[in-house]
Amino acid sequence: MFRTVTAPKNQSKLNGGDYRRFARGDNVHIMISGAGSPLSELRQLASQYVFLAHIGRTSPLKFASVPGTMSGLGMAGLPSSVAGSAFQAPYDGTGLAGVYMVSDASHSDLAVRAAVKALRQTKIQDLEGCKRRAIAELLFSMENSTNLAYEHATNALYKGPDAATLIAEIQKISDSDIEKYVKFTFEHLAIAAHGNHFKVPYSDEIHQIA
Repeated sequence: MFRTVTAPKNQSKLNGGDYRRFARGDNVHIMISGAGSPLSELRQLASQYVFLAHIGRTSPLKFASVPGTMSGLGMAGLPSSVAGSAFQAPYDGTGLAGVYMVSDASHSDLAVRAAVKALRQTKIQDLEGCKRRAIAELLFSMENSTNLAYEHATNALYKGPDAATLIAEIQKISDSDIEKYVKFTFEHLAIAAHGNHFKVPYSDEIHQIA
């Protein structure tokens, strides 16, 4: 099931829509995404790495938990039954960035709204800590083929910045860069869901969450 989403009259046009696919069971897999940074925009891409380090990225194996309690997701007030992680998929043009979650169906509405609020929060309490974490994740992923391999393959395919260039740019990121990135990426969202999705809100139902 696919629903085309239109923006409210007082907002700019929103392109895209929300995808839903039903599967039997008590859980639902949810992907909340915005227009992530293209590989060609170095400052924006570096801001994305830092912000997603703040949101929190867990193990790619099963997404078995929420990141640490001081991460964006950890502080979002998600129900205890929800697991999730930040993700990104940079491309030559506009990429994707956001949150992937697994929730029990009964808490899926609350989980989506809490995650969207976390994504639209432009203030990071420990910017320098998030920059260090983003650099560490980048370096670790280069040594581990099982972690973030897709990002590196895409980066190589579309001739994105090398790791040294990206790390240098990450170190320059400021609070104002994060604010610009968040407003650009998460003002308009798409929400995909697979599983028992009937309580998952559509993106045009959560546009006022800030």
